Amino acid sequence: MKYLSETGLRRLIKNIQTELRQMKNEASTAENPFTWSEIHDLLQNGEGPLHFTVGDQLICNHKELGPIVWDIIALDHDEANTITLQTHDLLPRYMFDQREAFYVAEQELSAGEYCVKTPDGYREEYGGGSYMTFTLTNSAPAGSFLVHVWDPGANIPDSKVRVYHQPSDSEAAETCPVTYGQQGTELTALRHLSCGSGSSRWGESALRKYLNDDRWTPSSSEDRPPMEMPPSFCAGFDADFLSVLMPMTKKEINLTNGGEDTFTDRFTIPSFGEVNGGNGPHADDLEAYDYYAEQAAGTEDQAERIKLLNGKPSPYFLRSPYADGGMGAVYFVTETGRINHAPACQKFGIAPICCIS
Repeated sequence: MKYLSETGLRRLIKNIQTELRQMKNEASTAENPFTWSEIHDLLQNGEGPLHFTVGDQLICNHKELGPIVWDIIALDHDEANTITLQTHDLLPRYMFDQREAFYVAEQELSAGEYCVKTPDGYREEYGGGSYMTFTLTNSAPAGSFLVHVWDPGANIPDSKVRVYHQPSDSEAAETCPVTYGQQGTELTALRHLSCGSGSSRWGESALRKYLNDDRWTPSSSEDRPPMEMPPSFCAGFDADFLSVLMPMTKKEINLTNGGEDTFTDRFTIPSFGEVNGGNGPHADDLEAYDYYAEQAAGTEDQAERIKLLNGKPSPYFLRSPYADGGMGAVYFVTETGRINHAPACQKFGIAPICCIS
């Protein structure tokens, strides 16, 4: 008689569980087995584990996006007597945050040379800590936004300064080449130059506002609206679904002071730790959701992390800032389930989570 190894047995059990889960979901996602208020009552009575398991699916309608299928990714994780849901597929691509100004002109800037001191310790291998000089060919009126575009791996002379006369302008009024040097008028009272890649702070991101707010509002005087502003994600749901959602309190690393910030949302996206990123130098110490905890922790490929957009594996944002990227880089999951990082101004898919109590 041939016996299965322990690893082979676990794989067989997992395959059987997957097949049973798919059969159950095929029978239930066309119409949920309970109304949202009934699900709320079951959870409040402590009966959630009797009716739901990790990997089960629920469905609801969205006015703009149509039917949305949710995976149950944890029970009793964010609070007792709750289930945490995540969209099975990705929402359309959206930027984490728009490129922000490092300087807002309080008065008109005449045409001519200007210089800026880049932050000490920030990307010194590419010229950080040095002065950079740029020349305005045309005057910039009061209220103009100066945005430093410094892409990953570029040296200071490869970067540029873009001038926007209004924060909502999608096209720059002028794009200025940059060189090393301390010539012309020095601009001070700057925000961190890495915000030219967008802000990596979830608390002030355009993505957070899209998921939770009725409309976009600036988080700071240097903030700029995203290039595209579809109707609010939150506003697309019926009241019966929204009424059972429990606001989740989460934390993030504050890259400015090394501490932590907290925020409370009905919709968010998972963090580095919550998709089982492990205990790397940028870990947020948040426990992985059960859905992601079946495989070994780490940033390498993980099948559970792979999500589809229009039927194809696609990258999607995580909530956590990438500490070595100044204030402008965030983590994301690649098409293969690997964790990487990118500028916040890029556009990736979105996999929101919410919690039903």
